Amino acid sequence: MKNSINDKRRSLAQETNVEQTARRFGRGLRKVVREPWRLLVLLAWEVALTVLWLWARARTGPLAVVGRALLVLFLAPLAVAVPAVLCWTWGGPLRANRVQRDLLRVGLVNAAGEPPVLVDMHKDPDHAKITVYVFYSRGIPSPVWLDNAGPIQSALNGTVIKIFEGTDNQHIDLHIAPPQSKLPVELPWYDRRLPVNHTVILLGESLVGPVNLDFAKTPHVLLAGATGSGKSELLKLMLRQSVLHGMDVYIADFKGGLDFGRRWRDACHVCYDLDGLLVMLDGLKANLKSRMEALRAADCANIEEYNQCEDRPTGPLRHIVFACDEAAEIFDKSGMSKADKEKVEQVVRNLSTIAREGRALGIHLILATQRPDADNIPGQIRSNLDTRICGRADKNLSIVSLGSAAADELLPKDVPGRFIINDRTGGTDGTVFQAYHMKKWR
Repeated sequence: MKNSINDKRRSLAQETNVEQTARRFGRGLRKVVREPWRLLVLLAWEVALTVLWLWARARTGPLAVVGRALLVLFLAPLAVAVPAVLCWTWGGPLRANRVQRDLLRVGLVNAAGEPPVLVDMHKDPDHAKITVYVFYSRGIPSPVWLDNAGPIQSALNGTVIKIFEGTDNQHIDLHIAPPQSKLPVELPWYDRRLPVNHTVILLGESLVGPVNLDFAKTPHVLLAGATGSGKSELLKLMLRQSVLHGMDVYIADFKGGLDFGRRWRDACHVCYDLDGLLVMLDGLKANLKSRMEALRAADCANIEEYNQCEDRPTGPLRHIVFACDEAAEIFDKSGMSKADKEKVEQVVRNLSTIAREGRALGIHLILATQRPDADNIPGQIRSNLDTRICGRADKNLSIVSLGSAAADELLPKDVPGRFIINDRTGGTDGTVFQAYHMKKWR
């Protein structure tokens, strides 16, 4: 049985080697077609061989016939072999085999034991220090890459900036910075940093620049992280910017107002218990319904289109943000009376409606929790939280939050405010950033 499995693996390895050689040769030929200088190199080589052959034909003497015959035997293979070698060389990085062996050593392989194949390396056009590695990764999905981010850094001797799917499901793009690249431990927030776009929230800085999210594209956010990771501070940063942008901000604070003081109460709508939350969500649900009717009357698909419409039946609509720190407190029914459990069910229904329908209507959810699993965040809500941000976490928390072990692999355990973001709408899967630190706004 074991021999049979080994034979199959050897057969697959041989098949893969043949396939990858053909693919690399094909990539080289495409470069010849796209880049004229490569074609000129091949033509120059063939011209040089032709000139040499013509010179040999012009020679006379008793040894000329033998010399020409030997020259044919020598030139004919060169006329084919050198262009083939050049096309193969141009079809991929010279260090591809070494990278493949290094990834094999750290165990990044598919079920057949095959490591990914490096098909291209180039500098990021926007960031000269960043190298983009493009891998053919058949059978190794992107979550597995994120799970192995630490070993990948070791294998490539660099710092992983982000990992995401490339041109198709069989390619992975890796953005790698030099190994000495480091993020600052603390970044102060100043209100003058506020983005001009009224729907964009600035989160922090990555090694390739600012990291933000756009509520026009990213309607709902799940924010996770262990105690002390800085998630509450990041939540306040997001809400502060929402206020500065003129959004209506609603906050569920089940800690008795200790985290959100007087300045927050003056600028936002804050509730402190289950009954207050029900009233707040009932109002938001009614607002959602009236917005839906207004957009339908104006024949508009979303809030941005509606606000630009000259024939809208109402004034411009403001974006609304509902946020809750420690969201698990809302949904935890343990020790509750039957009446309170029914209230929680009503909260879940209202939040589910907002999560499902709020995208186009400008109503957004930001739920923060230490553990966003199905026991703490109901599935019908969690499935609509497209953007996931996770701070310091162990492997299990990272998998629950991001779908991979990236937070455990890439985030240092002793640096608060360090996060990793997976944003399916913004193309920032696996991006590590240091969040801005905002002074207490009380």
